[in-house]
Amino acid sequence: MPSSKFLRTASWAAYLTAAATIISLISLIVFFSLIPTLGTENIFGPINDFTSIVLAFLGAFVAYALYLSVEKQSPGPAKIGVTLMLIGNLILGTIQTLFMLDIVPLSATTYTGPFGVALAGLGLILLSRAQSSLSTRLVRIMWIAATSGILVLLAGLITGWDSGLTSIFGLVYIVFNTAWLVGVGRYFAAKAG
Repeated sequence: MPSSKFLRTASWAAYLTAAATIISLISLIVFFSLIPTLGTENIFGPINDFTSIVLAFLGAFVAYALYLSVEKQSPGPAKIGVTLMLIGNLILGTIQTLFMLDIVPLSATTYTGPFGVALAGLGLILLSRAQSSLSTRLVRIMWIAATSGILVLLAGLITGWDSGLTSIFGLVYIVFNTAWLVGVGRYFAAKAG
């Protein structure tokens, strides 16, 4: 079991990831709503990009912390789950960073972002199965977040990235992923004492 200091840090990382997720969503909505008047050069695009990077890398830390708290209960699924979550978050954060540095085009984020979210979702499903000390409610929230993350990728590939179905699954993912992050932040805080 990780130390109390580590668990407090993980708790704050989960809360900050939840906050970055909300800021990312709001800045994305404002960015697109200002395109008709200000064009694509408004400040809310870079805010969204930056918060996406923050939430991806903090999310990777939260995944690792969750792994450390469950590895003894179910080492196989926990290792696979955290590996998928880490890869998914690192893909998302790395591609978004490369986009912000003008190394890759925006089109590179179209597929890799949802792919990273789907990988993290699969990892979250495995971690939730490995974790017996989480509340049933939090595990259900994890499953909804994970499943909707996977459905974002599938809907985007089948119906298009700008389809209503992709947007609905994306919104469900954001809401439930944020709720999961707050719940896991509370879980870490309770474990830290």
